[in-house]
Amino acid sequence: MTDGDLPQFTEKQYLGDLGLRTVSDLVHDGLKWICRPEPTHDLGVDAHIEIVTDNREGTGRLLAVQIKCGDSYLDEREGDNIIHRGELQHLNYWLQHSLPVILVVCDPNTKECWWREITAGTVERTEKAWKTLIPRSQRLGPGSKAALKEIAGRPQHSDLAGLLLYRFLNERYGARIEICPVVDAPRDFYGTGELVKLDGHFLLTDYCYQDVGRFTKDRFDQTLANFDYNGTGYKRMLFLISQSRQTLEVSAELNDYFRSLPYLQTFRLLYTTKPLLELTDIDEGQDEFFAFLEARFDASAARSKSLTPSPLQTEHGTPPQT
Repeated sequence: MTDGDLPQFTEKQYLGDLGLRTVSDLVHDGLKWICRPEPTHDLGVDAHIEIVTDNREGTGRLLAVQIKCGDSYLDEREGDNIIHRGELQHLNYWLQHSLPVILVVCDPNTKECWWREITAGTVERTEKAWKTLIPRSQRLGPGSKAALKEIAGRPQHSDLAGLLLYRFLNERYGARIEICPVVDAPRDFYGTGELVKLDGHFLLTDYCYQDVGRFTKDRFDQTLANFDYNGTGYKRMLFLISQSRQTLEVSAELNDYFRSLPYLQTFRLLYTTKPLLELTDIDEGQDEFFAFLEARFDASAARSKSLTPSPLQTEHGTPPQT
C-alpha cells in the first residue's frame, strides 16, 4: 500500500479548519459572543456571529463571516494594510447578502486575525476582480467590540420587514383595519408587533423573519408567549417572512402545531428587494382568512366560555421572560 491509497487531509482543509477554530475562539473568549459555523453549502460565508449583551442576553443581531487562513493571505501589503484580492462571484454574493459581511484573515502561526466589512465602499474593482485593504489596526478581539456592534446594529432586512408589514396590512385591508400607533411604555400590548382592529375586532399581530434554513417550533416560543401574556381571548395573526421560498416551506409538523393553537392564523410572506421592497402573500385563498379565523375564534370561545377584557381593562401579571 502506498501513500496514494489513503484519503488525504489536505493543507487547504487544515488551514480552513484552523481559521474557523481560531475565529470561533476569539469570538467566544475575547468578545464573549456566539459564533456559529456554517457546516453545509458554503457559498462564501463560513460562520455567523451573534452579538450578546453584557447581561448575557442574545440580541438576534448577526454578522456573516468569511474566513481566510494562511501565509499567502498576508503576503501583499500596502502601508499598514493587508491587501486581499478575490473573485467577483464572491463579492457579488456578499454585497447582496441580507446580513452585514465581514472578511477575516488569520495568521496560522500567531493566531492573530484582522477583519474588514465588505461593502461597495470598502472594495475597489480591478481589471479582473476586486481588492480591499484590511487595516492591521482592526484586530479581531475585545478592541473591535464597539465597531462590530455598530455594524450589526444597523437596520437589516428583518427590521425593514416590520415596516413593510405595516404597509402590507394597510394596503391589503384599507379602511377595514386600524393599527394602533407605536407608543412609549406603558403599552396595552406587551412584546408584540402591533395591536390592530380589523372589521371591529381587536387582534394581536407579530412576525418572524428568517433568511435561510427552515422555521422550527422553538423559533416561535417567545412570540407565542407574548401573545398569551396579552390575553388568551385575542385573535392573533403571525406572519412568517423570508426572502427564500424554501424557508417558507413549513413542515407538516409545524403546520399542525400552528393549527392546534386557538385564535391563531399564520401567513407566509415572501420578502423581495427588486425591483422594489415589498411583501407578497404566497398562500392561495388567504383573502378569506378572516372568516376562517372568526369561526375558529368563536369555537374556542364557546369552549372556554370566557374572553379577555378590552386592552385597557386587562390586568397584566409578570411578563414572559425574554
